[in-house]
Amino acid sequence: MSDWVIEWFCPILGTALADFMWVVSIGAVLECRKNQSLGALDPIPFVMMLANCLIWVIYSMYIKDYFVFMANFPGIILPMFYTITAMVLLGKAGDEESEKKYLLVERMLMTIITLYTVLSLFVGITITDVDLATTIVGSTAMGINILYYASPCNNLLEIWRSGDASGLYLPMLLANLATACCWFGYSMFALHDVFIYGPNCVGIVLTSITIFTKLYLGDKRSAGHTPLLKTDEDFN
Repeated sequence: MSDWVIEWFCPILGTALADFMWVVSIGAVLECRKNQSLGALDPIPFVMMLANCLIWVIYSMYIKDYFVFMANFPGIILPMFYTITAMVLLGKAGDEESEKKYLLVERMLMTIITLYTVLSLFVGITITDVDLATTIVGSTAMGINILYYASPCNNLLEIWRSGDASGLYLPMLLANLATACCWFGYSMFALHDVFIYGPNCVGIVLTSITIFTKLYLGDKRSAGHTPLLKTDEDFN
């Protein structure tokens, strides 16, 4: 494979696909805002998007990579909008399930903010070795990235039991798969960065399983739902 494909085409395409990945859910979120109800929308992947992109933006500053930064910066703004919308609608719903979901999202956000604040203090102030700091931030980013790719899988068992995959949003899954493939190629052969190609390799496998589930089971639910992920009270 030519150097141009690995060093330029893959990261440019990967950046474009990643930005598309953050945008692709906006229609479903706006529909929920219009209906004043989340329907089948699961806010957990949005929280994971925010956590994932924020740590990769921090990591991009350590490795001085514009592609990594540009692929993740929009993923901070849009998922923040998605998450706030979901929390507002959950707060308005008034039922017990929505209250539990709201508390879960709230706790996840508080955990993310606390984790990144402590990480910034520890890495940015305490550690003076740049290589060590890069390793710590990269390891954190790798773990969060794997959790992000795993978030659509959090209710696969329930989906297989019901035989209904209408809660899985195929465009988002396809964007996830294409993005993971591009970043795997760029980081594996150009950057040689295990913190990037490692989780994207896992992402390729997990997303492929989820896509297979969607295509094999199909949609049994009638029209009138928001196509993303079924609600679930737990993550992973």
